[in-house]
Amino acid sequence: MTVSGEKLKNLKKYIKDQKSLVVSYSGGVDSTLLGVLAHEILGGLSECAIIKSPLMPEYEFESAVALAGRLRLPLTVLNSEILKNPDFSKNTRDRCYICKKSGAALLKSEAERKGFSNIADGTNFDDIKVFRPGYLAGCEEGIKHPFADCMITKDDIRKIAEAYNLPNSSKSPASCLATRIPYGSTLSEYTLGRIERAEDIIRSYKVSQLRVREIYNSARIEVAAEDMSLILKNRDEISKQLKELGFLYITLDLDGFVSGSMDRKINIGDKKTDSA
Repeated sequence: MTVSGEKLKNLKKYIKDQKSLVVSYSGGVDSTLLGVLAHEILGGLSECAIIKSPLMPEYEFESAVALAGRLRLPLTVLNSEILKNPDFSKNTRDRCYICKKSGAALLKSEAERKGFSNIADGTNFDDIKVFRPGYLAGCEEGIKHPFADCMITKDDIRKIAEAYNLPNSSKSPASCLATRIPYGSTLSEYTLGRIERAEDIIRSYKVSQLRVREIYNSARIEVAAEDMSLILKNRDEISKQLKELGFLYITLDLDGFVSGSMDRKINIGDKKTDSA
C-alpha cells in the first residue's frame, strides 16, 4: 500500500506555499523527509537547522550531521544552552514546553538571519493525538507542521521515505536524554552525560532498542525482549562498567523497551510520582 497521491500532492503544495523554510532537523525520519522535500521544492530557499545541546546524544548528533551531508541538505548547527534555564533544569512536567520555546527562539533567529519566512518541524498527524506539550509551544510560536496539517501519519512518512530511498526510513524514534530521568529530578550535564555514557556502553553490544533510565541513582536498562539474553550474558561486564560511572544498582526491566515508559505513574510506598 502506498500513500495516496492526493495526500502527497497536498503536502508538496503546503511546502511550496511557505515560500522559504527553515526545517527543524534531528536526523530522524520525519525531519529528514521534511528537509528532503523542502530542498526538492524550494531549493536554495530552504535549509535544515539542528539544535545541539546536552539533551542530544553525541552519536545521534554526529549521525544526523553525516546524513544531511550524504543527502546534500544545507545544514546549520544552532547551539542551545537550555540547561542554564532554571525553569527547565527543574525538570517539571512542562519541561518539553519550555524546551520547545527555547528552540523556537533559536530557529526564529536563524530564519531572520537568512531572510526565510517560515519554520517547520516534523510533527506528524499521530503526534498531535497524544500528550505533546512541545507541539503546543510550537503552535504558539508559529512553527509550521506540514505533516500534521496534511494528515500525514508516521506510517505515511515511512512509506514516502522508502519511496525516496532515504537510508533512515526504518530508523527507530529517538528521544532526548531528559526522558530517562523522572520528573522533579534536577537535570544537569553530569546526569545527562552519565546516562549517555551508560547507553554507549550497552549499545556496543549491538542491541536494537535501548534506554537507560536513572531512578534514585540506579540504572534501569530497557531493551527489546529479544535482546535481554544478550544483556544477561554480558551482565557482569555491563554492571561493572555502569557502576564505575557511579550508579549504585543496575537492573534490567522485564517489561522490555517501552517508548515513553517514564510517563507512566509509579507508586513508591504511599508516594505517587509522575515520571517522564
